[in-house]
Amino acid sequence: MKLSCMSKLISFSLQNPRRNYGALPSVIRDPKASVLPVLEQWVTEGGAVEKQELQSLVRLLKDFRRFNHALEISQWMTDRRVHGLENAEKYFNNKSKSLKSVNAYGALLSIYVQEHSVEKAEATMQKMKKMCMSKASFPYNMLINLHSQNFEQEKINMVMQEMEENGIPLDKYTLRN
Repeated sequence: MKLSCMSKLISFSLQNPRRNYGALPSVIRDPKASVLPVLEQWVTEGGAVEKQELQSLVRLLKDFRRFNHALEISQWMTDRRVHGLENAEKYFNNKSKSLKSVNAYGALLSIYVQEHSVEKAEATMQKMKKMCMSKASFPYNMLINLHSQNFEQEKINMVMQEMEENGIPLDKYTLRN
């Protein structure tokens, strides 16, 4: 592999210090080596993987004619998406309590809504309420969206009433649903 390619890959890792992706630059030196074990180990150890960063890496690999590695990463990203809900739950449950912020719970709630998982979405909302993380309209809007997809007008009315009782303003997203 050309020196400039390796230096760009190392630069990629250094530009993303929170997501160094472990031994990825050394694996990419060998065109026959698979990058999948490195990515899997990274995720298993609790490392976060950013789609945008991996897409940049795929473009960089293609520029330097590492097509097999680029294809492996692209397929890995696609395969991970197929099992999105299960992996999202696993990732969320493995996070420490201190990292489970309102944004993390909101992301999990959003996934449940996308998957039409009413029970899990409602259970997540209850946890958010217990931890005083339901002070904004976003989680309520997610539930309203879920109930509107399922044509559950009574549940929509209950959520909107709860918002009013808790002093959470109805915004354009609430009213649009």
